Amino acid sequence: MRNGILCLICFAIMCCSCSNKRQNKTLETEGQPVRVLFMGDSVTDGNWGGGGAKPSRMRNQKDQNHIFGHGFMFLCAAHYMAYEPGKYQFVNHGVSGYTLEDLSKWWGEDCIDVQPDVVSILIGINDIEKYIRAGNTSVSGFDYETWEKTYRKLIDRALDSHPERRVILCTPFAIHNGTIRDLMVNRLGDVVKKIAKDYGFPCLDYQKMFDKAIASHKGINEKLYIWDGIHPTAGGHQLMADLWMETFNDIMGNTNSIINKR
Repeated sequence: MRNGILCLICFAIMCCSCSNKRQNKTLETEGQPVRVLFMGDSVTDGNWGGGGAKPSRMRNQKDQNHIFGHGFMFLCAAHYMAYEPGKYQFVNHGVSGYTLEDLSKWWGEDCIDVQPDVVSILIGINDIEKYIRAGNTSVSGFDYETWEKTYRKLIDRALDSHPERRVILCTPFAIHNGTIRDLMVNRLGDVVKKIAKDYGFPCLDYQKMFDKAIASHKGINEKLYIWDGIHPTAGGHQLMADLWMETFNDIMGNTNSIINKR
């Protein structure tokens, strides 16, 4: 019995170690720029390529004035394109209104076919809003198990086609308003953090970040960070970008980046 337990512990340590090694190993891009893909909903979308909640294939992908939208993704891309030109190639495939199911439907075209070296995923708030708008009032009525399985399948598909691919997961977030949404945001956030831990991926806890930012400025109007309860203001997007870039620098080994010297 004791030997069996020891074997299980060793196996768990090995799995964790392998996951971390995959994320820490230097990316081999054969001299090409590291391609970084952002996947998500309206927070990532930022009205890129003409917006309108249109799928990526119907967006204008040649107009450099609007290729990244106007959110945290734009801020991240702008930073690296300015200070490390030619080292990275950024792609925004966020689509306003997307749920995890939508992300899954177009995962092959919007993610796998793009052949990214790094994938950043922020999804979940529209799943919650859709559930609530349908008249549901029970937190436990949402199918968290299926949601988690779908999320894991997307990650598995991404790694199957590129085992050394880096993945950054982000938790959904919202302004606390004392409703079912608060509890569901926390539940889905816990699911995302669990998935990240199991795969050895970094996870950006954006809910915790916004809660801390609001609490650190006593008496501040929370709408200065998230104006309508779920969408960040310019200041909110900046906080998101800062946290994202700190994490990106860590997994890429960018110790000399300007963002790390602020």
